[in-house]
This record gives sequence, C-alpha cells and structure tokens, in this order.
Amino acid sequence: MVKIEEAKAFLNQVYKAKQVCLRCNADLEELRSTSSLLVPAYGEHTGDGSLKHDTSDFICKLQQQEDELERLKLEWLNKRIEVKTFLNQIAMNENVKNVLILRYVSLRKWEEIACAINCSFRWVHTLHSQGLSIVAKKLLH
Repeated sequence: MVKIEEAKAFLNQVYKAKQVCLRCNADLEELRSTSSLLVPAYGEHTGDGSLKHDTSDFICKLQQQEDELERLKLEWLNKRIEVKTFLNQIAMNENVKNVLILRYVSLRKWEEIACAINCSFRWVHTLHSQGLSIVAKKLLH
C-alpha cells in the first residue's frame, strides 16, 4: 500500500525540480558575473610580447551551463504538468484539489492557500491530509 510519505514524495517532484533549476541558475549567474575577472587567466603571451586572450574554453563551458539550465527548466515544467494533470484526473472535492495544486504545483505557502480558498489555516491542513490520502490511494492503481 502506498503511504502518505510516498504521496508527498510524488507531489514534491515539482518543488525538487525547481530547487535544482534555481541552483543551476545561481551557478550560471555567478559564472556570468565573474567572467570578466576570469578572462585574464586565459591570457598567453604571443611572440611580439602582447597578451592574447583565448576565451573559447570559458565560453564553451558557459554555453554548456546555459544548455543545462534550459534542460532543467523544461524538466521543472514537465513535472508541473505531470503532477497537475495527475491531480486534475482524480475525482475529489474541489477545495481538496485546490489545496494540493496550490501547494505542490504553484508552490504556495500555507497562509497563501488559506487566503486563496477562503478557509482557516487549520481547515487547509485538514483538506491537505484528506488530499494526501486520496493521492496515496490513487498511486496504487
């Protein structure tokens, strides 16, 4: 039988994909911001005493990082679509479905969810628990 923890793990795929994407983006931004400092390290002296810069290796690595970020963004988007589609296909109370979609697809905070569906914080957690049980049962099939 699928447990609640496994249901949470399935739903949390969107969050995890976003975190990986954000880390890659931070790495890329750091590379871009420090690139001007790194360029002189690629310098080499030519025969006439002038300094020649070969930045092709750095540019290639930067492009690889940008490509990786694009791949991760697409993975994040696909996880959002997968989880949202899964939740939309389950027959359940609309408030329960809204709580799960707002929490796991839109990655909203509990307080934001309570305001969005006009319910108390406590009731949101009750709906969330109900939703996790439904998802756990659906994952069995």
